[in-house]
Amino acid sequence: MIDLPSKIKADNKKKILNTAEQMINGDLNLIKGSRMISNLRGSLDEVDSSVFDVFNVVSSDTETIPIDDDVRKNYGDEYLKQSDLEMKNYIEEMRNTIISACRKLKQQYSKS
Repeated sequence: MIDLPSKIKADNKKKILNTAEQMINGDLNLIKGSRMISNLRGSLDEVDSSVFDVFNVVSSDTETIPIDDDVRKNYGDEYLKQSDLEMKNYIEEMRNTIISACRKLKQQYSKS
């Protein structure tokens, strides 16, 4: 019999590690990836682990920036231009911190 909660945790851990890898490689927007990791962390036993702090902060700091196309279509061009500039500046400022957190996350969760 399959232990569904354990399977969900294992699947989400893989998703988190894959997301971190994509962010490190530059294949995924750092804010979008941080939001994904922050959302998935709740399914892990170590939900309070400090390794997630950076992703939680990025998600919180950028919650007003629309990233996904299905959300962006609801905003005007001027707001999107302003949001894109805000996103660019935020990523420039936080890139090293986010990438470092991705590496730490991979190191911590690849072992388990």
